[in-house]
Amino acid sequence: MTFPACSDRAQRRNRPHARIPALLTGILASVAAFSVLAVDPFVVRDIRVEGVQRTEAGTIFNYLPIKVGDRVTDERISDAVKALYATGFFRDVRLEAQGDVLIVSVQERPTISSITYVGNKEFDTDTIKKALKDIGITEARIFDRSALDRAEQELKRQYITRGRYGASVQTTVTPQERNRVAINFTIDEGDAAKIARINIVGAKAFTEKQLLSEMALTTPGWFTWYTKNDQYSKQKLSADLETLRSFYQNRGYLEFNVDSTQVSISPDKDDIFITLNITEGPRYNVGEVRVAVLCDVNTPWERCAEIYGPQKGADPDMVRRLTERLDAYAAELPRDPRGVAMTGAAGGLSGGLWARFDAALEPGAPYVLDAVRFDERLRGCAGVIAGEGRIDEQSVMGKIVGEIGDRALAAGVPLFAIVGRNSVPPEAAERIALRGVHEATTLEEIEAAAERVGRELT
Repeated sequence: MTFPACSDRAQRRNRPHARIPALLTGILASVAAFSVLAVDPFVVRDIRVEGVQRTEAGTIFNYLPIKVGDRVTDERISDAVKALYATGFFRDVRLEAQGDVLIVSVQERPTISSITYVGNKEFDTDTIKKALKDIGITEARIFDRSALDRAEQELKRQYITRGRYGASVQTTVTPQERNRVAINFTIDEGDAAKIARINIVGAKAFTEKQLLSEMALTTPGWFTWYTKNDQYSKQKLSADLETLRSFYQNRGYLEFNVDSTQVSISPDKDDIFITLNITEGPRYNVGEVRVAVLCDVNTPWERCAEIYGPQKGADPDMVRRLTERLDAYAAELPRDPRGVAMTGAAGGLSGGLWARFDAALEPGAPYVLDAVRFDERLRGCAGVIAGEGRIDEQSVMGKIVGEIGDRALAAGVPLFAIVGRNSVPPEAAERIALRGVHEATTLEEIEAAAERVGRELT
């Protein structure tokens, strides 16, 4: 079969040529090697494609690195054969010269017409089809023997994950008309190997029986026919190792470690033997417990209702009653939190912890900023933008914005804020050198505010 050349002079293809057949190169599908016979360089006047059935001639022209008008040499012919063979579409590629016409002869690889599976019970057919499709074995795809070999290995690997170490897979490829093949997978799943023994080496604080009772994997028993826990799987073993680690650490063995695991199978592939080598390490007992409360305000106990009640919707009468209840509760606590800085944080929760459990009250903003290495990140910055739902006088008194402002001021870096509502007094803004506050309640407004801050910084 001959296809028109990709040349405006294709109409002259049928004029007589001095036929000087010269086999330039060829590649067999089974051997990724080729030979090139030396030819005199010539300029390609026309290109013809022969042997294609499914592939469009245009596809070959796209992959062929030689065009009409190019000067052809042995090296360029060699590159052209490599390029066409690398597409995976062809089992054989030959280039011949007839005068100044380059003839590309190809033999296409067959396509897969059908795939059948026999003997699979552990995995349903749809699951197998999906897995093999990712490898390249699916109907209507070009048949690739190496992909079929990978498919066999993948099926065996999947059966091994289910404990079926004796599973075998045989494939049959049957040629069909119109250059197609039918593939059949015949699967012998075999029996699932059972766990015959689990050994734990290194256990001292607990008996092996105790530790085995914590694990899901086990030897065959009354209900393992249902749970399948007598069948080894890497995922189950990993989960059991984490269970053992938690078991030990919850009992004070913080340095517990699984040193190694060995999984072996009997020669008949019916029995699995698992050995775990562990190091328990020393047991730690709890000594002194210290409770630290990170606070974002300096407000004392007796003022928390007055300051935060209205923010939560409390009217003056509710604020009065809340203050009276806090006063009465303060008298019942082991220590009186009134007058102590930061005891009013979180509506008095910090004060309750301080009074009842002797908790240490620490400013939360410095702790958080140190944890994220804020000072290190601040160096070299053109400016800092803080975001708040609402900014007011309390925002600069121990809260994160105030701490950011103090550090930015010390570093000589300007501070800006983009907030939903601005209620900060001018004197409070000056305290932390807050250069500008922009209100924004929608995404578009936030983006516009950020652009304004950017212009101020440049």
